[in-house]
Order: sequence, then C-alpha cells, then structure tokens
Amino acid sequence: MAKKKQKKQQGQQFLSPEQYIKQKARTLEIGTCYVSDDLEVMGEGHIIVSRKHTGGRVSIYKLAGNRLDKLMAFIKEEGLYWLPKAEVFPTVVQIALRQPERRAEVIEWFREALQFCIDHVAEAKAVDNIIAATMICDLIDLQAVELLPEINALFDTEMVDLSHCGRRQEVLDDIVNPNYAGRLDDCILDIHDRFEEMHRKFARNK
Repeated sequence: MAKKKQKKQQGQQFLSPEQYIKQKARTLEIGTCYVSDDLEVMGEGHIIVSRKHTGGRVSIYKLAGNRLDKLMAFIKEEGLYWLPKAEVFPTVVQIALRQPERRAEVIEWFREALQFCIDHVAEAKAVDNIIAATMICDLIDLQAVELLPEINALFDTEMVDLSHCGRRQEVLDDIVNPNYAGRLDDCILDIHDRFEEMHRKFARNK
C-alpha cells in the first residue's frame, strides 16, 4: 500500500500559478463576466472574465488581478508609460468590490502603493503626478477610509494632478461620504445586466 501511494504522489504534477492559467484555466467553467461602458461608447473597452474553481473559488483574470505581487512590481517599474499603470488600480479595486473578503488584502496593497508614490513621485521615474491622481480617484471608489493618513501625505507632496482627481478636501469628503456613488459600479456590469440594459435601450429606439 505504501509503495502504491508513493507512486501515485510521484505521478502528480504541481503547477505554478502561471502554468495553471496556461494549461488548466480554459477548462474551468466560466463565471460572471463584466463589460466596461467604453465598449458601447467607443467601440473598445475591457472585459473581465471570471472562472469558477473547484470548491467554489473564483479567479478574476484582468492584468493578473489574482497576482497582486506582480501588479505591485509593475507599478514600481521605471520607464513605463503611465496609462497601462493607471489600469492596475481599478483592477485591484474590483477585487475588493467583487470579493469583499479580500478588502483587507487590497487595502494593504494600496497602502504600499501609496507609500511608494509618496517616496518617489517627485522623481517621476516609476510614478508621476498623473498616476498619483489616478490612484486617488480609485481609492474614492473604494471609499478607502483606512488610507486617509497616506492619502493626506500624498497630497502633502504637492505632486498630485488636482485637475484629474480634485482638491484634497473634495477627495476626503467623497471617501468618507457613505452616499457616494462610485463610478466603477456604473461602468462595470454583470454580463447579464449589460445585455438587459442594451435590450431596453434598443427596444426604446425601435
């Protein structure tokens, strides 16, 4: 019995997360999908596809959203254009919104990103004033009250693009306002809700 068990264990292959996505992810059942408004307005946009794991776990695939360490390394990499980095922040926010049990993890991710920005925004090598403002916008959507000290410290650098995110007090008021309607819930919808909305819109135009 011991020998048979040992042979069985030797035959098992343990895949890294990257190998699992390449070899196994497409065989998983498709879960909820989300489509951004840009697809309808501009003809291009983002689609978030979730896959259901055995045991009920769900992974969201968008810019390696299930690998926060990789996303952090991307934010800290120097010499890259700001726009792809700006897409990272709403992706991480979506993890907290769609998987509330991961909020604490997401908050700590943003705490590290904020501190990195505070320390390096003046250099404008890995992060700049636009990236700083973009991150603040997404923290408003997250209503990240846990990060108010870091957000204030980032404003203190005077390296935040206020035309992008608004003035400090406006930002702080929106973060603590329980009635604030975040833009992410408006622009990213369940695929079934998206089709229902489009059906209603086209039905009115007939």
